[in-house]
Amino acid sequence: MDIYVYMRGQRRGPYEKLQLEAMWKVGQIPVDTLYWHDGMSMWAVISDLFADTELERSRLNVKEEASGASRPVTLSQLQLAASAASTSGKI
Repeated sequence: MDIYVYMRGQRRGPYEKLQLEAMWKVGQIPVDTLYWHDGMSMWAVISDLFADTELERSRLNVKEEASGASRPVTLSQLQLAASAASTSGKI
């Protein structure tokens, strides 16, 4: 799927999702970047593109914690956990 991004005042692309995810992980994509691909009616915030990936990583971390393994936690994982806790009334 060809994905276009709008960042730093310019439209760029097309990119593959894996390319964008790699760029996102190393901080090459600002958080206010927008993305679009065929089938979308409007541009969306780039973090939405990786929401499923982040959720899956959070689930894997929970499984590892239950098994006694430990891994570093990323800022986005902390934000996701804080968001989930605040919507459930735990914060």
